[in-house]
Amino acid sequence: MKNFKFLKSIFIMVVLALTAFTFNSCEPVDDRPACEKNNTGTFQIHNNSIYTMIVDIDDGSGWWGERTLGAGGTVTFSNVSAGNVTAYEYDAATGEAYYDSYVDACETTTLTISIYKSTEGKTVTSNKGFTINSNPVERKVR
Repeated sequence: MKNFKFLKSIFIMVVLALTAFTFNSCEPVDDRPACEKNNTGTFQIHNNSIYTMIVDIDDGSGWWGERTLGAGGTVTFSNVSAGNVTAYEYDAATGEAYYDSYVDACETTTLTISIYKSTEGKTVTSNKGFTINSNPVERKVR
């Protein structure tokens, strides 16, 4: 009987030790969305004109690579580092332009570019702050 009580005590201690070990070894689960964990957002450029344009962005990690954007189309850059973003746009009617904007984590920034006759130029609207950068920067694809 003493052996039974002793074995029972040992068994209970082993179960308690394993239970404690199991609960202590679990890592907390991070339920945040990937964009919040990685501090990234989305940047879109919308072409509100009849001209085809070439667009690109730099989020501080380098230029992403030119994309052709047809009239009325939208191009989306996903997993853009949150913070300042420079957008590049070239079209045959008015030439090239650079736009400074920013992206918030888990948000989408949309830059809309409207091109008019070459004598009238371009207008730009955005759902975030932006400025036209009059000092073009060297564009090297990352």
